[in-house]
Amino acid sequence: MIVFSLLSSLLPVSQNPTTVEVRDAVVQADVQNFGINLGSTSPWGSSLMTGNIIDNPGFEPGFFGMVTHAAGGTTGTEWIQDFWDVAWNNEQYGIGQPEGFWNDAEYEIVYGPSAGRRGAVLDYRHENGKGVFELDQSGPTPAVWDVMFVRKAISELPNIGDWAVVEANDRRPGSPGTRSLRLKGDSSAPWRASRSWYFDSLYRDGDQTAGKMQIADGNWEFSVWAKATSPGDSLRILFRRDGEATFVDETFPLTTQWQKIERSYSVAEGTDPDRVYLPGETRPILSFQLHVGNPSQEVLVDDIVLARPTTNGTQFLDEVFDALRPLKPGIVRNWGNNLGDTLANVTAAPFAEGYVGYSPRKRVPNAINFRLHDYLILCEELDADPWYVIPVTFSPEDLEGLIEYLAGPADGAHPWADLRAQRGRSEPWTNAFQKIHLEFGNEAWGAASGGDPFMGASLLGGTRLGAIAHDRFTILRNSADFDAASFDLIIGGQAGWSGQQTLIEAASSAHDTIALAPYYTNGIDEFASDEDVFHRVYAGPTDDTAIGGRIASCIDNIEQFGQGTQHAVYELNFHTTHASAAPPEVRNNMLTSHAGGMALPLHMLTYLEDFGTRAQCAFTFLQFSHPADDGELVRIWGLQRDLLRTGRPRPGLLSLALTNMALRGDMIETVQDSNTPLVSVTPANGLSRNTDLPLVQSFAFRDGKVRTLILFNLDLRNDHEIILDTSGPVIGFGLMGALAPSDYNCSNETEAEVAVQYRLLPGLHDGSRISLPAASMVVLGWTQ
Repeated sequence: MIVFSLLSSLLPVSQNPTTVEVRDAVVQADVQNFGINLGSTSPWGSSLMTGNIIDNPGFEPGFFGMVTHAAGGTTGTEWIQDFWDVAWNNEQYGIGQPEGFWNDAEYEIVYGPSAGRRGAVLDYRHENGKGVFELDQSGPTPAVWDVMFVRKAISELPNIGDWAVVEANDRRPGSPGTRSLRLKGDSSAPWRASRSWYFDSLYRDGDQTAGKMQIADGNWEFSVWAKATSPGDSLRILFRRDGEATFVDETFPLTTQWQKIERSYSVAEGTDPDRVYLPGETRPILSFQLHVGNPSQEVLVDDIVLARPTTNGTQFLDEVFDALRPLKPGIVRNWGNNLGDTLANVTAAPFAEGYVGYSPRKRVPNAINFRLHDYLILCEELDADPWYVIPVTFSPEDLEGLIEYLAGPADGAHPWADLRAQRGRSEPWTNAFQKIHLEFGNEAWGAASGGDPFMGASLLGGTRLGAIAHDRFTILRNSADFDAASFDLIIGGQAGWSGQQTLIEAASSAHDTIALAPYYTNGIDEFASDEDVFHRVYAGPTDDTAIGGRIASCIDNIEQFGQGTQHAVYELNFHTTHASAAPPEVRNNMLTSHAGGMALPLHMLTYLEDFGTRAQCAFTFLQFSHPADDGELVRIWGLQRDLLRTGRPRPGLLSLALTNMALRGDMIETVQDSNTPLVSVTPANGLSRNTDLPLVQSFAFRDGKVRTLILFNLDLRNDHEIILDTSGPVIGFGLMGALAPSDYNCSNETEAEVAVQYRLLPGLHDGSRISLPAASMVVLGWTQ
């Protein structure tokens, strides 16, 4: 149950109330609502965001775009791949790339004395534990760790099974794609499906505390184009919770001509039971299967849909819009599973897009990202600026085409802009947004080896990243449709090592912004009391922004060595994935509780106030949990617990939404008197220095005559009273929004315990005394 202490100007005066004076002095001009990372869609758990749950429904070819670094011994015609040992390849598990994999691929050398060379890979082979690319022409001998991009279309589909074959010579009439799928039967096991898709397996194969994430109740739409190869062939579809419930089981007779089959289904509430599964009990997953009528039959299928109906006109579920609208994000960052992609693929028509991949660890692309058109519609509907992560391996033509697609006139003479119009947008996308943020890769400074999660898309340090980004951004800037006022060109920096910013700045002058990811609280080693945990989290922003602090040092290097470079935050949240002394329940409570949720806006507001960092994106929209280094599963990063089961936001998302309610106009100065309660916090849990933590903190904004004030009471146990000094008369009444549940440990994991409370304050005036409940966040608004 949610309990909130009523705010009133008639409350008795506490012994030492803190006076909070709101002044008109501008601290940071023209603020922007804080943003969020959209993340990627996934069939396995809480992150399924698309209506059609069939990925690559047209069975189209995929794409691989990979970064490779030259090893010693590379010559003008033979490029030896460093960092990946081909002995690690494993055909059974699809690891690594076999000989011949890159034959006929396009290559482009982008760093070193051969930079600018482009051509075709004649042969890819393995020698002495390394991959060797034989190039079609010679040139200067590359130095060790020079950089080459390779790009290639890949025909193979992942997880297709033994009884389905891609058909490249037949597809349904009018298909925007090039292929279909041929289904065969298994005479040794007639019951076997020819093609299966699986969903909602997290609680079986990963985090068993998750429970079901995708309840199948409700309305569904099914359609498929199908064709018999012989008279009498048929197609059976089966949608079920394996071993627990069957939702759809229907067989369709086919003809030897392509036909479109369409159905609507309704799954009654409770058919897919949302219940608790005991330890050791089977946890059934969702499956969708295609069967041929009998093992002797062969059937062709194309452009298949199994979808929850939507009304928004995009591939996104309505629930995505509904969950993000209350946040009112200023930016939506689109990073997730798009490395290795091509412009043609991200702008493809529905049913024409394919899988993508980038890693030398893989040989079959298996990631699907959101179509660019649909993502931009989402941003426009949310009144949020887009932040699009450009795959580092985009070709020069892709880069030029991207600018034309976003900003060019659809006049019949600009093919990418004309394609945009075909997708339903005749006006340039630049007309819809204040700014379009374009980031070159994601953490592309990475080591390109070992534990680097983005190996195959990393450039090995800020010098290479800066130089290559400079060249790529120069291509963007030289595009006829590029308008510097409409775009923000971003290079991702490294918050963990401030020197990376210096290297980037020395190598590039074509970017506008360096973005950082100042994650906090990597581990918990001191946890004797909740104050040991939370007060160190709350002291983190002060630690970061102090002279010599982690983020202050990064900003100092950007300002000292840059050429007017702005700074932004591309990702921000807890990062409690390192091994900790604290047990899982302590970590999860910190991550999902109301007390933990307040840390996110506290960091963002401090960075805005101290550094002027306007563009900031929290990480991430959806994720239930993530494995920590010690093997435990921690409920980290997802600001929305799930979309399709409970639909409940976590407190971090609520506190961010409450913050965005106040962000407007200019940030103005607040001054607190000496009665501000302080607590001394010692180093531990990622805090690097002794820090005096003000338990009452304030941030104010002015937009014309409207004033807003964000107040935090970071004392977990005690209420604190403030005296509001508005520096002028309050006209009319005030408004209030508050997060103040009955207990700071409340969360929305198992039931709804945390919500924003709103009310009018007719008695708000200069000099009002306001009681801030323990562990609370309050937003006030008034006119003066």
